[in-house]
Amino acid sequence: MMEPIRIVILGSVAPYQKAVSTWHARDGRSGTLAYDKKSYRDWRSYARGVAAEQMAERPVLEGAVEISVAIFKQIPASFSAKKRQLALRGILRPITKPDCSNQLKAIEDAALTGIVIRDDRCIVGVRMAKWFSDKPRVEIEVKPPVLPAAPGPLPLFGDSA
Repeated sequence: MMEPIRIVILGSVAPYQKAVSTWHARDGRSGTLAYDKKSYRDWRSYARGVAAEQMAERPVLEGAVEISVAIFKQIPASFSAKKRQLALRGILRPITKPDCSNQLKAIEDAALTGIVIRDDRCIVGVRMAKWFSDKPRVEIEVKPPVLPAAPGPLPLFGDSA
């Protein structure tokens, strides 16, 4: 069984964002062009470099994996001392934009695909949480999936059926 792979990317995550523009030619043709926004493009380049450096000489994983992602967001300067302590203790959690799904997509595409795992379709399980911290960062753990004791799908949300 392989040891979990841990990747830490310092700084704030740029959410996955696409910009769309349309064009019209003089001869009547038109089309649409989608491209990554600059903030995401810059963060993606940075995150890929950090992940590759931390992977060192380890091979890219080919099979099914589960990932755990913890996003630590900067505590706003506007927080009172009391609110700041609640945030540091994990009682007050970030519920601001960007949402978890956009950040997860950015992390899968930027830091994992082609560097840690062959493709993001290999991800069969995800745990994700957002927290406040004095040190904004992303912590990622990649490990093989937990195998069920009995054959068949695992029950979700406490279902026994």
